[in-house]
Amino acid sequence: MNFTIELVKAGELTPDQQVGLDALNQECFGDVPAQEIAENFIAEPFAYLFAMIGQQVISRVALFKREVVFTNQKIVLGGIGGVCVTTIHRHHGVASSMLKRAILVLKAEQCDVACLNVDLGKKVYPIYEKLGFTLMPRNISFENVRGEIIHEPGTMFIPLASPQKYESIMNSTETFHYGRGYW
Repeated sequence: MNFTIELVKAGELTPDQQVGLDALNQECFGDVPAQEIAENFIAEPFAYLFAMIGQQVISRVALFKREVVFTNQKIVLGGIGGVCVTTIHRHHGVASSMLKRAILVLKAEQCDVACLNVDLGKKVYPIYEKLGFTLMPRNISFENVRGEIIHEPGTMFIPLASPQKYESIMNSTETFHYGRGYW
């Protein structure tokens, strides 16, 4: 299958890309309650990756970046969120290609590590393991829109610019806190 991958800054989406993004969000995440999205998924991406066949959006990935402090060290955290491929284009390598490109973009942004969240019930995380992500054996935390600290399982990390910071995160017994908003 021939497709292209486009990197688009978050504020520069075309109307067609926004329509494609909205359709993919509904197809892939329509089962997530709107209240949960409004309260927890409040982090703003700096960019999106879109897989395109002609003018049709067939996949999307949101990219995030923030600085956090963990065990008294500053960490530039890259985030990959909302990995989604249209149903009819799944199992053709689109998601793997998108994730490989996402990792390259976050490396270029000089992120120390990157992470993404998986729904452990959907059993799709082996695709991430094949790319080098490792499931954290403990919950992470983040702050929601109401200022509440939420703890969640299912976060996977990959080292980028700092294997040492990655090892520190993965081997610590402390809760890794994302900051404001889940992705």
